[in-house]
Amino acid sequence: NSKAYSVQFGGSDYLSVPDSDDFDLAGNDWTIEAFVYHSSTNYASYEGILAQWVLGSGTARTWTLETVGSGATSDLEFYYVDSNNNQIGPVQGGTLTKNKWHHVAACRSGNTIRMFVDGVMYGSGTSISVDIKNATNDLTIGGQVSGAAGYWNGFISNVRVINNTALYTANFTPPTAPLTNVTNTKLLC
Repeated sequence: NSKAYSVQFGGSDYLSVPDSDDFDLAGNDWTIEAFVYHSSTNYASYEGILAQWVLGSGTARTWTLETVGSGATSDLEFYYVDSNNNQIGPVQGGTLTKNKWHHVAACRSGNTIRMFVDGVMYGSGTSISVDIKNATNDLTIGGQVSGAAGYWNGFISNVRVINNTALYTANFTPPTAPLTNVTNTKLLC
């Protein structure tokens, strides 16, 4: 199953991948996705899933896929900084519940960012007409974003970053097997 090999995060730890030009999303099409499971504790105010948005990095921030909102449920959101250092967002996603595996994805196709939870697109997408800033921060999985409450509490599996390809532009059936290396995959873990 696609979640058989996951990493457990305890609410104060994270994984870090050194910066690479592969993570420069700019004005490209892209896909950022993962399987996530939040533990039995309630969501904190902000919990990072995947980002180049290191805590305290100020103008070096570039993008983050995270949950926002404390309680038994939380909203999936995407924030980014454009090439003029303007923070933009949130791009709203659907709601996640604790104690359940969810497939989450953010995709840019042309001038639209679309958010998905379990294959269901939230709304009709959000317009984007700027380049996302290229930063030199490490890419983090499971936290180190958005203040003291930026750490994931649960499991993350099958993280995939694809640059120059938008895999999802409409509702889809979430994968049931582990994600694979498709054209333009830049990170798969």
